[in-house]
Amino acid sequence: MPALRSTSSPFRPTLLVLMLIAAQLSVLSGPLHAQVTDQTHVRVVLSQETGATRVMVPPTGAVLVNMDTGEGTRLPSGATLTTTSSGKDLHVTWGRESVRGRSFTLTTEPGQAFRVGVNTYTGSLDIRIHPQTGRSGITNIVPVEEYVAAVVSAEYGLNDTEGARAMAIVARTYALAVMQSGRVLQDDERSQVYRGQSSITPAARKAANDTAGYVLMHDDELVEAVYSSSNGGYTASNTSVWDTPSRPYLAARKDPFDAVSPNSEWKFDVDKKVLHDLLSQRYGATIQEVRVLDTARDGRVRSVELRARGAGDRVISGTAFRAVLASAYGPKSARSTFFSLDDRGRTYRLDGRGFGHGVGLSQWGAHGRALDGQTHQDILAFYYPGSRLVRISTDSVLAEPALAALPAPGAPSQPVSDGKPVTQEKKSGRVLDAHSAWGRTTDRDAGSTDRRVGW
Repeated sequence: MPALRSTSSPFRPTLLVLMLIAAQLSVLSGPLHAQVTDQTHVRVVLSQETGATRVMVPPTGAVLVNMDTGEGTRLPSGATLTTTSSGKDLHVTWGRESVRGRSFTLTTEPGQAFRVGVNTYTGSLDIRIHPQTGRSGITNIVPVEEYVAAVVSAEYGLNDTEGARAMAIVARTYALAVMQSGRVLQDDERSQVYRGQSSITPAARKAANDTAGYVLMHDDELVEAVYSSSNGGYTASNTSVWDTPSRPYLAARKDPFDAVSPNSEWKFDVDKKVLHDLLSQRYGATIQEVRVLDTARDGRVRSVELRARGAGDRVISGTAFRAVLASAYGPKSARSTFFSLDDRGRTYRLDGRGFGHGVGLSQWGAHGRALDGQTHQDILAFYYPGSRLVRISTDSVLAEPALAALPAPGAPSQPVSDGKPVTQEKKSGRVLDAHSAWGRTTDRDAGSTDRRVGW
């Protein structure tokens, strides 16, 4: 391994620096061994691996640690690092200085931020070569509440307090559940949109602070806290959309408060020949007719039949059908799988409702409920019935993690919901007819990456 060089002499990081790095690299594991404290961090992959990445060091400087050797290099204020992959190693340069290695961590003083592209990120950055692609990639190791505030800023741009608080709890629960499962958090729609510190609004920061440490649990496990933009007046069950084992808190329910959504109802017309050609290219057959084959009571298309010339007929999931249209025409074409399909001669018309998969919390529905005077507890009670609002805490990062059921903000420690099918949706007097249900869907045909929090 080449000797490390810098504007000052190389050094071995102090025990304090190494402990800081270890704390930032820690992850949650085990069903109840989560701890949400100021020391808890989440790992977020910032982007796809690229040939070269530029990182700007904050004014206070930073420390670049070679994780293979433990050797560190002090970086000057405002330096710009460029990382490129070179064989099995990373080549990191700034000014006339450079180092090589397979994995590096960038740390700086608390409250300072690195700039990557147009965004800034607190915490630390893990830079390494992807073992399969051979390209460099960056992971942000960031305090969980900083992450939650950034997600609320990016995912919930609606002007209310209680809906934002509900969104903060959902975002935190989702992130910690992903960490416990061993999966990776992405910074885009594959997980939750995260644009770092530079995107955080005062309202989102307040929502994260007001609910710090609170998560949703069901049967002593973190709930699968998925959400979408708008459910079209009827929440979807996870079984109907993804064909996954039933979650009692992700059941289909009528939701009149989603009527405030600009996407509560929509239409989309597509040329029949163009659609047949798109499906023929995707599935390797000469498609001549498309029709909805099966629907579920929650309003989502479960399966679509593709009739082809010869023996090439196919049945695909509603999610896969939606993905084909969205790929060709954008996400505002088939905005959900809650639609009917009408053959109009030269075109097909989709009469649809909602935007996204419709499972779990509806962001527009939460907004409607907040405008109606409901609290974040009321909102969560409706979208995740039977779950409990719990605060996960510990007195010390070195102590054995403990699960403590503490009072929710402004409410006693009680189940979020009693499990009844109707909570407080009659308050406003508004009624939204969700029509008859259109369908169960799976995403086997579209690939596992199509299952995302808000898609």
